[in-house]
Amino acid sequence: MPPAGTASSSIVRLVAALSRQFLALGCRRVRVLGSDAFVRLLTDPQRAREGRGIVSLANHISVLDEPLMWGTLPRSVFRHERTVRWSLGASDIIFKNELCRWFFHRGQTWEVVRGQGIYQPTINHAITRLGAGSWVHIFPEGRVNLSRSTRLRRFKWGISRLILEAPTTPYVVPIWLTGFDQIMPEPRAPPRWRPRLGADISVAFGAPVPVDPFSPGRAPARESRAPR
Repeated sequence: MPPAGTASSSIVRLVAALSRQFLALGCRRVRVLGSDAFVRLLTDPQRAREGRGIVSLANHISVLDEPLMWGTLPRSVFRHERTVRWSLGASDIIFKNELCRWFFHRGQTWEVVRGQGIYQPTINHAITRLGAGSWVHIFPEGRVNLSRSTRLRRFKWGISRLILEAPTTPYVVPIWLTGFDQIMPEPRAPPRWRPRLGADISVAFGAPVPVDPFSPGRAPARESRAPR
């Protein structure tokens, strides 16, 4: 087995390349909004020096939102670990066996165990990464939501820990997806594993959400988790 860093870099680049190819060849139309501003924020050296991470939040409408949505970003993003997203994945969905565990860990995805709450080690790892200026992406609803409306499920509480307990207030960037539910619709005929072609999708990167009003809660949140 190659060193973890080498394997991780190779897997991230391979998956990004395959995602880009699927969007180019397998979709009828791909619209991307706001990605230039997001990439500027992601690659800003001053932000990295300040140890100010990025938390991106997206609606979850398909099992292939990840990784296909990242096929809209330039190749340069995937050349350095510091600009590749870290993500959270459910243990009962994508960490079912050792092969899946090996693959997704090296794809910079942490394992979240449903029912263990917001103080499980994975959330602690994410907070540490944010303090190093890394990018952490999450689906705040915690599961795929196939509702045809724009109404979202209630967000999971762990998001508040990421924002309030990160050493430096992170940038919080919303992302809105449409059309990905056409790629893996529910219900769908066999073979269920095969992505459907011809979808009309969009990925919209929003401006960072102001979180300064929550700043007074940051110190108490960190102190509540400090060793006694």
